[in-house]
Formats: sequence, structure tokens, C-alpha cells
Amino acid sequence: MMYQIFGLLFVLPVLVYSIPCSFIYGNQQVTYGIRNGTLHFRFVLTGIRPGTTGWTGVGFGSSMYSGIDTIMIRVLNNRILITDEYVRGYQPPYPDRINNVYVYGTRLTNGVMVAAFSRPIYSYEQPYDANLVGCTPWKFMVGLNRMDINGHAHHHSVTPIHQVVCLNNCVV
Repeated sequence: MMYQIFGLLFVLPVLVYSIPCSFIYGNQQVTYGIRNGTLHFRFVLTGIRPGTTGWTGVGFGSSMYSGIDTIMIRVLNNRILITDEYVRGYQPPYPDRINNVYVYGTRLTNGVMVAAFSRPIYSYEQPYDANLVGCTPWKFMVGLNRMDINGHAHHHSVTPIHQVVCLNNCVV
């Protein structure tokens, strides 16, 4: 009997589900997952009033002192701009020399911003891009933060939410 049960374990099909991960806070939802070495994002923010200008995003790294690789999402003149940037210390972020964020699409309709984009999990531009293999510290910016009319980001108004993200658990 024991050998029959043990033998069944080897012939029963095993189901493997691919499940993306998500960050949800208030009126913001970020869904993300890896596929073939690329990290894919779907970023949704609701409650945006017409004419609002601001920035949000997600950062990768332990602290601003050691440097944060950041994907910045700016809402400016009813347009959405997504860039690969870096910030160190309490300075404004600046664009990476190589923008390795690929934007699939954006829209801002009826107060809802949706942005779909991706970036590689492996870093090629040191120290500006973080390697995201395994478990790494992330910073989720909350809501839209102040920005001037030229798109220059001011310091975030709410402390970003820190999470250690293990991408092996986030598959799309």
C-alpha cells in the first residue's frame, strides 16, 4: 500500500500557477512580475483631478544615502512621462545615461492614470541601475508628489513604503 501511494506521487500532475505580485495603498495599485528576465509593471492611480501635476514611482535600493534606482512617473499637462532615474542623498533625481525602461502604454482618463512599462532585472549601468535578482529592497512612492511646471520633482510629501520584494515569487 505504501509503495502504491509513493508511486502515485510521481504520476500525479503538478499545477504551477504564475501569479504577479502587487502593492496596494489607498488609491494606488502597482502590479508587477517577471517574465524572461524582464520585470513588467502595471501602475494604477485613481482620484487625479484635471490639470494636476505631480510625480510618483518605485525605487530600488536600501536608502537615499546609498542611492536609489528609480522609475519616475510624472503627470504633466495631462500627459504621463516615465523615465529611468537615480537619486543619491536628498537631491533631486536625475535621468540615467541609459534609459532601460520600456513603456508599453499610458492613459489618463476620468481621473485614473494607468501606465504599463518594463525594465530588465539585471543591471547594466552601475551604480545607477539596481540588480533585482532574488530579494531586494524597494520603495513605493505614495500618491502624486509635488513637482514644478517644468517636471522637476520636489521631495516626496509622504515617506515611501519600504518592502523587500522577492521577484522569484512574482511571475507573469
